[in-house]
Amino acid sequence: MIADQAKRSETPLSLVMIDLDDLKLVNDTHGHGVGDKMIKTVSKVFLGSTRKSDVVIRLGGDEFVLFLWNCNRGNSTKKMEKIQAKVEKKGYGFSFGVAVFDGESSPVEVMKEADEMMYRMKRLRKNLKVVGK
Repeated sequence: MIADQAKRSETPLSLVMIDLDDLKLVNDTHGHGVGDKMIKTVSKVFLGSTRKSDVVIRLGGDEFVLFLWNCNRGNSTKKMEKIQAKVEKKGYGFSFGVAVFDGESSPVEVMKEADEMMYRMKRLRKNLKVVGK
């Protein structure tokens, strides 16, 4: 398992949960073909912005998870902010949350932490959109 490998090698491993902005709205308004284009475009940015040792997974719908090897929380957050800027240049957005396997927490706990952080960011981003209107 990936968490066990990180613990054995004593290498920081970040788990990043990602939720694309407004995929359902895009699908409902413009059709699934446009939504598929959005997913493919964002996926290419993720794959082009990570190393071969990192792992990019689409969980389904508008959710992705990234495993960033040898990347602590601070470095992972900076990396994701850069990726977020690239995605925004393509006309899309996403929220993300980062958690790190520390050897003490279970994979489920780490995933839950990253998921909770991602939803905090999502709420914050939605509030900023409403205030910005």
